[in-house]
Amino acid sequence: MYLAVGKCPLSKYIVLRAVPSATALNAAKFLVERVVLIHGCPSEILTDRSTHFTGVMMQQILKILGIRHLTTTPYHQQSDGQAERAIQLVNNVLSHFVNNDQKNWCEAIPFVEWVVNTMKNETTGFCAFQLVYARSPVSPLDVAMGYDGLIEMKDPAAYSEATAGWLVKAREIAKEQVNRTHDKEAPRFNARRSASAFEIGDLVLRWKSVPSPGLANKLVKHWLGPYRVVAVSDNGANCEIKPLIGRKKSFVVHVEALKPYVLRRGETEEQSLKF
Repeated sequence: MYLAVGKCPLSKYIVLRAVPSATALNAAKFLVERVVLIHGCPSEILTDRSTHFTGVMMQQILKILGIRHLTTTPYHQQSDGQAERAIQLVNNVLSHFVNNDQKNWCEAIPFVEWVVNTMKNETTGFCAFQLVYARSPVSPLDVAMGYDGLIEMKDPAAYSEATAGWLVKAREIAKEQVNRTHDKEAPRFNARRSASAFEIGDLVLRWKSVPSPGLANKLVKHWLGPYRVVAVSDNGANCEIKPLIGRKKSFVVHVEALKPYVLRRGETEEQSLKF
């Protein structure tokens, strides 16, 4: 079993579903049934480059629904920090629900989703439930203590207008909070990442963290290559690299997954291909 996770970058609202396998069909059903049919079509989504997201089926569905598809940088999961943080939070909450053998985690998913969406988010200052439904959630504990959360609605039109106004204001505040947090963290992030040391034409090695099926991780050579840098992004964060031999296409890699390949004394580029 696998856990499918979706997250709204503004409200921080998450949607979860346990799926039997990581296939394009299950990914498509998750998007349609848990996102589109409940919250409507998003303008864009950000995913990794797994085949169940980049394959023909998903691309056709996204085209029909008018959803722009963005993908993360290969070999750099931090490109989608929102999803990574959401998964960490979900795993942390889930650990409090599962039994000792951890076989009941699928049954706990709806409860985990509720907990995460109803807890106050430090970044936005609201719980995700409020930013989506324009009201505070009513938990079973609230009901047990006599609070039913009912709002007297004498004039539906006035109530709708007031609710819409509150929601717009709350989302503006949340957006400002998100931007403020981003601006606060940006200097610290940029301090850790210096400008790209790579230039077009450089030889580099690429880090591969996950070994091929059936191979022992500790025996695998993780630095692959050499490759040649054929392009560098404007901000220096990504490089487009191409194998020195063969007709394989070039691809984009984050600089944190690269290191310079230094020719040994007396070694030519042709000889380096035997490395």
